[in-house]
Amino acid sequence: MTRDDSAPDPQATRITLFLGRRSGVLLVECLAVLAIIAFVVVQLVADRNRIKSVISEESSRMQAVVADSTGQMLALLEQVLAALASDLARQGSATVPGRSFDLHTQLAASQRGLAFVESLFVLDAQGALLADSRAVLRPGDNQGSHPVFQEQVRTDRIGVFLVSAPPLAAGSITPGLLYASIPWFDHTGVFGGVIAAVLSTEALSFSFERLRAHPDDVIGLARADGQLLVRNPYLIDVREGALLDAYRTAARSVEYVGSAYREEQGPFRIDRLVSYRKVRNFPVVAFVGLALEPRLQPWVSRAWMHAAWGFLALVLVLGSGQLWRYGLRARERENTARLTRMNGLVRASSELIACAGVADVMQTLVDLARELVPCRHARIDMDSGPGLLEQEFAVSGDRGLRGESPCDGQGPSISARLLDTRGKAIGAIVLRGPLSGRFVVHDHAVLNELAQVASLVIQKIQAEVVSREAGRELETVLNSMSDAVCHFDHDWKFTFANAHAVKLLAKPANALLGQCVWDVVPSVRHSFMQAQCQWAARNCKDVDFEFYSERLQGWFHFRAFPDAHGLTLYFQDITDHKARDEQLRQANRLEAMVRLAGSVAHDFNHVLGTIHHSAEQLTGCLEGQPVVRQKAFELLHAARQGIRLARPLLAFARRQPLTPQTIDPGRVLFENLARFKEALGHTAHLNISVVNLSEPWLIHVDVPLFFDVIQSVCLNARDAMGEGGEVVVRVTCTTLHAGDIASLDAIVPGEYVLITVSDSGVGMTQSELERVFDPFYTTKAAIGGSGLGLSMVHGFVRQSGGAIRIYSQPGEGTTVQIYLPRVEYDLQAADSLELA
Repeated sequence: MTRDDSAPDPQATRITLFLGRRSGVLLVECLAVLAIIAFVVVQLVADRNRIKSVISEESSRMQAVVADSTGQMLALLEQVLAALASDLARQGSATVPGRSFDLHTQLAASQRGLAFVESLFVLDAQGALLADSRAVLRPGDNQGSHPVFQEQVRTDRIGVFLVSAPPLAAGSITPGLLYASIPWFDHTGVFGGVIAAVLSTEALSFSFERLRAHPDDVIGLARADGQLLVRNPYLIDVREGALLDAYRTAARSVEYVGSAYREEQGPFRIDRLVSYRKVRNFPVVAFVGLALEPRLQPWVSRAWMHAAWGFLALVLVLGSGQLWRYGLRARERENTARLTRMNGLVRASSELIACAGVADVMQTLVDLARELVPCRHARIDMDSGPGLLEQEFAVSGDRGLRGESPCDGQGPSISARLLDTRGKAIGAIVLRGPLSGRFVVHDHAVLNELAQVASLVIQKIQAEVVSREAGRELETVLNSMSDAVCHFDHDWKFTFANAHAVKLLAKPANALLGQCVWDVVPSVRHSFMQAQCQWAARNCKDVDFEFYSERLQGWFHFRAFPDAHGLTLYFQDITDHKARDEQLRQANRLEAMVRLAGSVAHDFNHVLGTIHHSAEQLTGCLEGQPVVRQKAFELLHAARQGIRLARPLLAFARRQPLTPQTIDPGRVLFENLARFKEALGHTAHLNISVVNLSEPWLIHVDVPLFFDVIQSVCLNARDAMGEGGEVVVRVTCTTLHAGDIASLDAIVPGEYVLITVSDSGVGMTQSELERVFDPFYTTKAAIGGSGLGLSMVHGFVRQSGGAIRIYSQPGEGTTVQIYLPRVEYDLQAADSLELA
């Protein structure tokens, strides 16, 4: 036999394969190192960006607070200065000698209410001092060259104008003050001079000091043209010129967040993130600079920790790669030896694999064993098991071998065990009487390899038997599941559908098998569900999604699991679960609005109460001053209007003080029918009906608020109908059980009085229904709706222990159902009923 030079050398092939595996391991190690480094870097960058984002948000919040407080201060100051300018215009004789003392008194009185103002002074049109609130300056002094006067004349600004300038008094050691000024005009409209206020920079700086979270933070104010007005901390040598363009940019917009800048402060350099906000209605910019170093210190600590973990991961990866290479060399040696042994078993293995049954495997194994290991006797002893027969296979009629104990190594006899998948012996092949000499180690190795192949074939036959039984059990389990389960092949044809899937698809199982799912359910063709299933099959990844089926009229939760044979799809009806989640979301959102509205209305009501009380006292003290007394009356009227506005919010928040009484709602509504009809007007017809009962069903509510609630709902119904239509109010009784309150909010099972108000109006959309109880939300903005009516109704009903539910469809009208808990009819309730 000649050697074929074109055939590849097996040894060279093994060497090439070994080197290729080593290169692959090295490549994997390099990729792992790069991945670890990239992961650490990405984590550090993301963490730093997150911290910077938090710093930016903190800076924006602080500059908003500074801008709002500064705006309120300047607005109050503008009102005071405007009032003084108005008084000067009316008097018209402020410049007459002898009147400066009166003007000084008026300035001093105005200053007392302004804690942030050090003094007030007035200049005439030529810059001469007329008066100041502290009387420390001499009237008549010419201050025409002072920057306050010059800036006011130059800009010709009507509102408050801020300027940083030296003090009026000569010889003062104060480096500069902050002035706020407005012009004043006489009764003919001619420029009369300037009214200015000296602001307390210490008070402003102290207020900024309380906002600073770190000593290196900076808070201050600047004019729109870039002039620095106030800065905390105050540094004489600070250079804010670099921020000039930022001030001007902020003056042209509402808010501007600048990038970080570095400030020289003594021997240190401080990096800050600065944001700016224009003060509303004033040419002033508030800026906040947050020091970056202390806020980034936690990130530096975490960076060291990430670096340490990354280093440990690198050591672990490199060490694992080295160990893997050692193992690879050992496996290569084992594989070479095994390949040599298996070359002689390839044909025998093919014959064993081709066997169909256990009996064929046993007989073939006996024949192959005598052929590969020549001997006089060969026998197989098998135990019983799935698909096995307890019998003996031998090449001769010699039965004396069964009582012998052959050895497992060299000698006159050898044996090899047949094992199942768990390593348990299911039989043994025994060879005895070698044809020449004794059995050697190689003979035992060949017999073991042959026994292993036979064991695998027997295990395969056993597995097929078990698989068929497991398949039947699995089908039983799947049919008992509450989820619908389907399996499709690669052509999207049904290969399995459990009982629940057959029920949902409304087709028998034999009609589904072999059919394409997109033909069976054409409504999902080219839908989101088809796209998700195809993506899962294409990428061999599980998907989990929700889908609304038009055919089945409900929401379903789908889970798709691709496999080698196709795709398994689980789907479950979650329509009720989605509805409960939506109800919970609406309840949580409404509860949050209730808390917010209650807190705001409660505090607002307290403030208005103080204003109302003070205004009442003020009107009694101003009998001889009709103009000021009229202003006090206007203030009193505004406070009362505010209190009335706060009442619906308190009712919505369930914090309105109630004076409940026990009443018969049907009787009360009938007795006040004329009142409700008068409120509705002639555009709608009102119809009130009460179900006749053997005894009255009573409720315990605040009667005036109960009238307001029913009237508010009726007015909403009237507005929804326009001209004409009928509003129907129906009073019935009902008993709610545990299953009836799922769609109602926070009530318990029991007996309730049900008041239903229906109209034939335009109805509401689903999005409008979701916000119907939100305060200040209205669909009647064109006719002056406040958006507080149904909010007040909801709060009153909840505070009274009841619940409210609204049904509506566009074009089909609206029905409002109010559930109020029934109270027992007793003597005390009868007395309250008579009073009502």
